[in-house]
Amino acid sequence: MTYSDTRPAREVAVQALFGLVLGLSTALGHHYVVPRIYVDAEPPPDMSPTDVGYISVSDYLRHVDGPTWWPTLLVLPLLGALIGVACGLMHKYVSRRHLVSRAIGIVVATTVAGAASGGAGAIVSTVHPPVVHIVGVTDSSYMVAPPPDGASFDDTVVDNVSRLDVDAVAVAVGYTVTGGLLGALVGVALTYRRRQD
Repeated sequence: MTYSDTRPAREVAVQALFGLVLGLSTALGHHYVVPRIYVDAEPPPDMSPTDVGYISVSDYLRHVDGPTWWPTLLVLPLLGALIGVACGLMHKYVSRRHLVSRAIGIVVATTVAGAASGGAGAIVSTVHPPVVHIVGVTDSSYMVAPPPDGASFDDTVVDNVSRLDVDAVAVAVGYTVTGGLLGALVGVALTYRRRQD
């Protein structure tokens, strides 16, 4: 097998690696950026399944656990890698039939892989948003300053995992656009490197 025969396989592997890394970054975003769902870890014992809500009084809310890393830390990188492989194989197929030049194909394939991986991360984050468990704490000695104007609910929960305050639409657009831009940059870099070989 000659060097020219192994290059397409190497390009597919690079696409898979790019998708894996992008999937890992979307998993980090899921933990620290995506808007969360807050769940009471200790609901009143007399609640029935038909109750839609309840009122409780406490001095402050405390973070108990979450958001979890599982399964997003596994699912999103694997999903990104699979998307990268699919785009790499599509590029290999198209370039063998000379439908587009190899350089343009590399840039298009990595751009599509990046945008699709980012979009997949946004879909997963919308369907399965991160969950945080909190409890209401009654402690009359606890003194806290009122939250500043514009503070999000995340900021009012004591010992909470920090989150960048970005809304769900911005996350979805940001994941997809950033993934596509990174893919285009990687594609240009791969094309440049290929010309140097």
